[in-house]
Amino acid sequence: MAAVGEIFLSAIVGVLFEKLISGEMLNFFRREQIHTQVMNWERTLREIRAVLNDAEEKQIRDKDVNLWLEDLQDLAYDLDDLLDEFSTEALRYKLIEKSQSSTNKVRALIPTCCTRFNLGGAIFDFKMRSKIKDITTRLQDMSKKISELGLHKVDVFMTPIQNRERLPTTSATYEPHIYGRDKSKTELINLLRMEESNLGIIPIAGMGGIGKTTIAQVVYNDEVVKKHFDLKVWICVSDNFDIMRITKEIAGYVHVDSSGSKTLDQVQVQLKNALAGKKFLIVLDDVWDVKYNEWNILKSPFSDGAPGCKVIVTTRDKEVALMMGTVQYHALECLPHEECWSIFAQHAFRNINTDTNPNLESIGQEIVKKCGGLPLAARTLGGLLQCKPRESEWKNVLNSKIWELKGSDILPALRLSYHHLPAHLKQCFVYCAILPKDYEFEEKELVLLWMAEGFICQQEGGRKMEDLGGEYFRELLSRSFFQPSRMMEGSKFVMHDLINDLAQFFARQTCFRLEDNKEQYKKLKKARHSSYTQGNLDGIKKFENFHKAEHLRTFLPFSLTELKDYSLSSYVPLELLPKLKCLRVLSFSSYRIREIPTSIGELKRLRYLNLSYTLVERLPESLGDLYNLQTLLLRGCERLKKFPTSIENLSNLRQLDITDADSLEEMPLGIDKLESLQKLSNFIITKGNGFRITELGNLTNLGGKLEITGLQNVVDPRDAQKVNLNGKESLDVLSMVWSKGSEDLRNEGDETYVLNVLRPHSNLKELHISFYHGSRFPTWIGNQHFSNMVCISLRDCKNCSSLPPLGQLRSLKELFLEGISDVKQVGSEFYGQGCSKPFPVLEILSFENMLGWENWYPNVGETEVRAFTCLIKLSIGRCPKLLGTLPNDLPCLRTLRIENCPKLLLDVPNLVLPSITTISIKAVTCPSLPWLLEMRNKLEPSSLKSLYIRDISIPDTLCDPSVADAVELASVESNHMSSLTSLNFQNIQNLRFLPKWFSEGLSGVKSLEINRCNELTTLWQNVGTLEHCFPALLSLQIWGCPQLVSLFEEEAEERQQQQQQQQQQLEGLSFMMSLESLKLRHCEKLEKLPQWLHTFPFLGELQIDSCPSLVSFPKKGFPSTLRKLKISACGALESLPEWMTHTNYNLEVLKVDYCPVLKYIISPRGGLPPSLKHLAITGCAMLESLAAEEGVKINCPSLESFEIRLCKKLKFLPDALHNLKNLRRFEIEWLNSLESIPEGWFSLPTNLREIRISSIENLDALPHSLQNNSNFPSLEVLDVTSLRPSILKKISFDRFSSLKELITDSPMEGMSLPTSLTELKLYRFPYLETLCSREFQKLTSLQVLSISWFPRLASVPSLPPSLQQLEIEFCDEFTSIPEQGLPQSLLELSIWSCPKFESFPEQGLPQSLLELYVFKCPKLKPLCEKDKGKYWPLIRHIPKVTIDHRSIFDT
Repeated sequence: MAAVGEIFLSAIVGVLFEKLISGEMLNFFRREQIHTQVMNWERTLREIRAVLNDAEEKQIRDKDVNLWLEDLQDLAYDLDDLLDEFSTEALRYKLIEKSQSSTNKVRALIPTCCTRFNLGGAIFDFKMRSKIKDITTRLQDMSKKISELGLHKVDVFMTPIQNRERLPTTSATYEPHIYGRDKSKTELINLLRMEESNLGIIPIAGMGGIGKTTIAQVVYNDEVVKKHFDLKVWICVSDNFDIMRITKEIAGYVHVDSSGSKTLDQVQVQLKNALAGKKFLIVLDDVWDVKYNEWNILKSPFSDGAPGCKVIVTTRDKEVALMMGTVQYHALECLPHEECWSIFAQHAFRNINTDTNPNLESIGQEIVKKCGGLPLAARTLGGLLQCKPRESEWKNVLNSKIWELKGSDILPALRLSYHHLPAHLKQCFVYCAILPKDYEFEEKELVLLWMAEGFICQQEGGRKMEDLGGEYFRELLSRSFFQPSRMMEGSKFVMHDLINDLAQFFARQTCFRLEDNKEQYKKLKKARHSSYTQGNLDGIKKFENFHKAEHLRTFLPFSLTELKDYSLSSYVPLELLPKLKCLRVLSFSSYRIREIPTSIGELKRLRYLNLSYTLVERLPESLGDLYNLQTLLLRGCERLKKFPTSIENLSNLRQLDITDADSLEEMPLGIDKLESLQKLSNFIITKGNGFRITELGNLTNLGGKLEITGLQNVVDPRDAQKVNLNGKESLDVLSMVWSKGSEDLRNEGDETYVLNVLRPHSNLKELHISFYHGSRFPTWIGNQHFSNMVCISLRDCKNCSSLPPLGQLRSLKELFLEGISDVKQVGSEFYGQGCSKPFPVLEILSFENMLGWENWYPNVGETEVRAFTCLIKLSIGRCPKLLGTLPNDLPCLRTLRIENCPKLLLDVPNLVLPSITTISIKAVTCPSLPWLLEMRNKLEPSSLKSLYIRDISIPDTLCDPSVADAVELASVESNHMSSLTSLNFQNIQNLRFLPKWFSEGLSGVKSLEINRCNELTTLWQNVGTLEHCFPALLSLQIWGCPQLVSLFEEEAEERQQQQQQQQQQLEGLSFMMSLESLKLRHCEKLEKLPQWLHTFPFLGELQIDSCPSLVSFPKKGFPSTLRKLKISACGALESLPEWMTHTNYNLEVLKVDYCPVLKYIISPRGGLPPSLKHLAITGCAMLESLAAEEGVKINCPSLESFEIRLCKKLKFLPDALHNLKNLRRFEIEWLNSLESIPEGWFSLPTNLREIRISSIENLDALPHSLQNNSNFPSLEVLDVTSLRPSILKKISFDRFSSLKELITDSPMEGMSLPTSLTELKLYRFPYLETLCSREFQKLTSLQVLSISWFPRLASVPSLPPSLQQLEIEFCDEFTSIPEQGLPQSLLELSIWSCPKFESFPEQGLPQSLLELYVFKCPKLKPLCEKDKGKYWPLIRHIPKVTIDHRSIFDT
């Protein structure tokens, strides 16, 4: 039975009381002569509130009480709606009174609907009186049932929120310790570190709340795991296994642009290339249900990763775990009592001292026993009790009847936690039922919504609603109803799935999510809050049931991705919204809507309007009718130009966000009258309106973040003084921006004065100043009174010759200085006179584009100061005149970046950088070899991980082997950078080889990249002496080195005499013996690979791209560990190695592209490795046969895909042995000379899923089995196009019983299609005039139909009702769509290059249609013109309409 009363009835009733007794409302009631009825309501509500606690307890077992509470809840909402109408009218009346006492100018700004208001009860017509009577009757009925149900007044003591000792909450840490999972953690990390050639999938299975996500998070963030993988990805899958979404999110981690309308195949190809060669870890968290085929599609891009790649899957479903995993799933069991107690105690006793009440521990032990070993239950109950110090409160939890409830999936422990929430927190929490599972939200986001819904009330003279809402949020966070997001570093939060279920359980009919069970649509009349997950295209059908929800207060779309390019049917804003008169929250965020209808002004109760990231250019004047509006979000509205003049009527507006609304021309007139405004993100000062800066002075409550732009337009500096920033105590972030140009018209003195008087309050946390042209900074910048300042940026302040004393700011953590060109020295004025320890907590310091900066002095007068003791990151870029040295003692520095500072030197003898992890050097002169040696030795501490050097020139001495060796001998005792793991050289001038002295000590380097080193001829000379060079190297990449001839120099004289001796010697060395991946690209002179490459025991991947001089491979071939061999654009390569079949039994991927003289793939003495899984050959112009000799057969039992394209001379394919049971994909295209396909490829039943044979002009016939479908029980995709008609006629398509997709240009006469088809693409039928209607009607599962190049086709037949996508292209005679119309299931209609097409069906287009594409249809185009064309009424509801590559809604 649902616990209805627990929802938040007492909170709603409390709000009703506050409204009924407020002074303004009482005056309104008296004026409208309904005071008596209202007082009766109040008395009845008091009687009801007195018995609510008793009702909440009894409803658990008494169905009648439960129903009474359901009715009461509905009544409370209806009464609240009615009071909101009264409140809105009272506000309107107040506005009229104000206008009547103001000037005519102000009166003109009041909407006409207000000026027509007739005092004396004009609004209380028959309908309103009827509502009042209905409420009165229902309240009386509810009161009568109190005695009938035996409800009594019950006093329940709860510690008031304001009296509780509260622990300040923080998002930085969530669980200080994880109990009971040490063994699981160790086992999982060991599985992750196992080096396997294939992708390893490790499932973690267990019931909800048992800690699957937590243990995955712990492992994911472990330092050992971080170091083991090149890339880590965390994806929350949830109950919707959306392959496209998941693929795009993974692609985002490797910076793949997956935006736009790319297909899944396009995104996966990009992702596959980006992941190639990387050792990655992907966590797929919270997988519910996934089909085998879907899983195979999703993981297909993972196949090219380096050895040791892993995927962790967390799931509640053991069947899913078994299906996805490559190892036995890791089953998480319930925790033992002791561990569960530790979790409970960790939370419960944060604020309670057990010494004062020792019984709490024994009661707590009994409570924990009821948690069933679930960490989530223990944590949540601990969070509940941390604020309950009384023994009686703990006993109430222990003895609650809720533990005994049956018939619900909600854990009793969670229900108890909710039951004991204060009423005001209950309603805030239950409202979160509208949040999609796994949605990441910000604190402010929820607080603004709670405010709009009336859950947080502004008390006279009390705390701000925003602050009170923040306290509510942190209270729920401390009780574990929310938890910090694992991926957003504390800035965002999530709800555990079970907590989300809890909110939905208590929300019942009041909240509904569009994606949930459709059964809820039957009860939409009682729904108050709705949400849905945005789709790329949201059409009418999605919202067809919304008209039933006439009392709806919330219309809220949520996006689970960063995509801001959604399309919405115009039906929603134009037709649906005007019917939803009770709306308080409305969002169109991220939709490509271009205009807001005037009817928006009819939504009088609206308090929250989010139009962020829309294409809106103007807001309607009716916006000023929204008197209750509190929040207006216009972030990212790049096209917005103007506000309506009526905006001054929004007297309740508190939040106005216009961040990144870059086209906005000016601030709205009357903005200074919005005295309730708490946040104004931007204030724009336009030319000729500099005086308007004074309007900021009236906005006394501004807080949060404020950016003032266009300060150069302030003509009278005294106007800036009236802003009174010093009086705005709540401001946290202040940005002041002048313009970039107009130097000749700028007054330095005025700008200096303006900045001086714009001094903010000392509470400020961040200060940003840009394009200021004053000659000096005011004294308040750097003043010690700004003790809360944590971040400062000063950018392009070109006329300032000195920096302010920022070292005095004791809380400053981040400092960015850029483009302050006149500064020549940084010294005592920067640190602050008399400051012995400047910048005590500074962590990030950046100097950029300081063109005049010459010296950085570490001293203050005669005294050397100890500054930057906490500095973590130092960045210096484009400072061409900077001489001298950097500060020497930087004990915490981890990242050092120096770019384009050619005169800067490091004081190496005094350098102290014990914590350094990353060094990046670009365009810095390298002075000498000893200097480099000294730097190397000084950086010996084990912290350095990454070194990146680019665009520098090295001295000639470095290129003299004898000198290099001499230096090496002289520094044998030197320390080496053994901790370095990543080394990157780019554009190093004069570098001809890597000196032994530099490379031999780098024992920990795993990744070495050398890019664009134009003089590099070889990596090392005298290889035989490199005994222990790069022993840990895993990846070597060389790119764009045009003079590179070989990796290792081989003396010609020694080559014949000592080859065998040297070979034996090398095989015993540890030189690069850990190498796993070798990539060589754009090395034009590379002729050969090392002859001893086969000795590398772990080499798994070799890629050679654009090396036109490479003729052949080493005689002894490659190591047997090689799994992937990719060769591309090697113009001189004639053949692959002969030894391939003998040794490379682990080769899985062989890809050869655009090698124009390559004549064969399989040598005379060999074949393809049996281990081969993927073979792909493209664009090899001279390739005549895969095998050098006839009679060779493919013997690859592991082969999964076989692809050959664009090899115009290929005449023969080798036959295949009858063991291709794993072959899934067979594709041959654009092989003009191919004459036949051997029967052996298809002679036995196969598991082929996809066959593509196209554009092969000389092919005589298809294999017999393919024509008759005798061996293809699993075939799903068949593409046979551009083949001889005689071949196509012989194919019995209808015999492919599993076929889903067919692409063909087969003659239609007599063709019978399989009924299993879901996608049919027909191409190039030059003489066909009609299509067989009967054949199409058989295709009851068809979803996609594409018809292209039918020059005589005039129309299409009646289409199957299942069709979702229809494409008609290049049909010259095509004129119309079937008279009977299009299927009501159709989602996408595309008509391209049909010059005679000019009519849609008379009955219109289906409401299901989401996309309409029209291209080169000149007769149709004018008929679709916006607001004018004949068909505009038929297409305006479609979310996305594109004509000739342009959105019709943009016209």
